Amino acid sequence: MSSYPRLYPYEISNQLVKGCRQILKACELKEGSKLALLTATNYRQQHIVNSYYQAALDIGAEPTILMTEPYQVPGLFGKDAIKVPKIVEAAIQAADYVFFLGTNIFYTPVLDRVKAEKKPAYFAYNSEASTEWLITHYPPPYEPLVIRTDAGIELLSKCTEIRYTTPAGTDLVMGKGRRNARQDREVGFLEPSKGHTWDILAGAGIYSFFEPESCNGKYVITAGDYPTQIVDRETGFPYTGDDITFTIKDGKITKIEGGVGAKLMRRWFEAWNSEKSYILAHMGIGTDPRQRRDFEKYPFYGVSGWDGEWIEGLICLGVGYEPSHLDMMQRNGSVWFDNEKVLDNEKFVGPLSDEALGLKKPRKK
Repeated sequence: MSSYPRLYPYEISNQLVKGCRQILKACELKEGSKLALLTATNYRQQHIVNSYYQAALDIGAEPTILMTEPYQVPGLFGKDAIKVPKIVEAAIQAADYVFFLGTNIFYTPVLDRVKAEKKPAYFAYNSEASTEWLITHYPPPYEPLVIRTDAGIELLSKCTEIRYTTPAGTDLVMGKGRRNARQDREVGFLEPSKGHTWDILAGAGIYSFFEPESCNGKYVITAGDYPTQIVDRETGFPYTGDDITFTIKDGKITKIEGGVGAKLMRRWFEAWNSEKSYILAHMGIGTDPRQRRDFEKYPFYGVSGWDGEWIEGLICLGVGYEPSHLDMMQRNGSVWFDNEKVLDNEKFVGPLSDEALGLKKPRKK
């Protein structure tokens, strides 16, 4: 008898609808609001779509489900990866709120327009292994997460240089330069009344893009990290293989050294046949203090970056602009904004510490 939880039950439950309802209320969905639930025929968790639909009805909103054929090229990232159908554009235009479930419009002119118009848009699903679990266990909002994230974004917006280190040998300096690099705030829900109109289910972190040419150093993935499905599928989850050492010069990965994990990484990067795949794109630090590492018990493909990225104290490095992109997460990291230490071995310190922000430790479940 299998001990694995049922992953695709295609059925809604009171607990699931309750979590969806909490998310919709947190996102300020009101009675009479038009909500477009956009999904695709290859999305295997349509019960999640139906649960959002029922939750919206409970609130008195007017939900509509639009299911289309998939319009994203699998595995591809960037401007050529997604061709948004006209019917989807029309649905987005007609709605007051847009929730994406099993589909997205990342890096498209359509998303640029949505953001420019400040239309509330929410990436309402996560990996297939964790979406239902996140909705039922950790629906937003969570005040300590928001407080830390907002304080971190304020600091990040003022600094010009970021440094990562880990005991395994990571020592990476990333410069933001003079371009006033974009910061991204993720708190797991929308706040349209405050101008926050784009977020992601489970989102919990502070992110910054930077001048790629200003990034130099070593980045070392070691056992216990959450690097990527590329190696997790072969070595175990969390990562259990030999160290993978990335040499980064002028914003590009120039060398990947190590054992089996490094070999898999090299093959993956080489397969794209593009220098853009090696360029560093962004950094991030997770800000969710709740006990979310229990996702490790789900041994399903798809539970890597998506689920580890937002855990408090994990540091993220995004690599690649197009045609590929990887988000790699590390444990036991320390971070400096300019010369001010804000993270020490996964623990927020200094201006982002619990004491500085007046936060109490969350109770373990």
